[in-house]
Amino acid sequence: APLAAIRSLANYLQKQPDIELLHQPDTGILCFRVLSLAQFGKSRFDPRFDLPNRTTGEALDALQRQIYDRLMSAGERSISITKLGGRQVLRLVVVAPHTTYDDLRETVDECRRIAGAL
Repeated sequence: APLAAIRSLANYLQKQPDIELLHQPDTGILCFRVLSLAQFGKSRFDPRFDLPNRTTGEALDALQRQIYDRLMSAGERSISITKLGGRQVLRLVVVAPHTTYDDLRETVDECRRIAGAL
């Protein structure tokens, strides 16, 4: 069930304009980045959206760190942070068999809310 939940979440996230999905999950791990569309543009699907020219990699890395720090300090949800290809990314790790798509989606939605408030 956790793998099906995380795969469903990946399918949803790949269609979202404010999420950069970094891989398709083969296990219960999913890495992604939240984009601040107010800072980087209206949609990553817009051909004018050019992330490297909109901000430095450091600014986007810092946004992931801020999201992580605020989410963890709230103590209601769990997420981890790591580096992939030199970029700071958020990482969901699902091992509990009762974890659902809705649980995961709520965590991502909270990440988005935090990004919007920064």
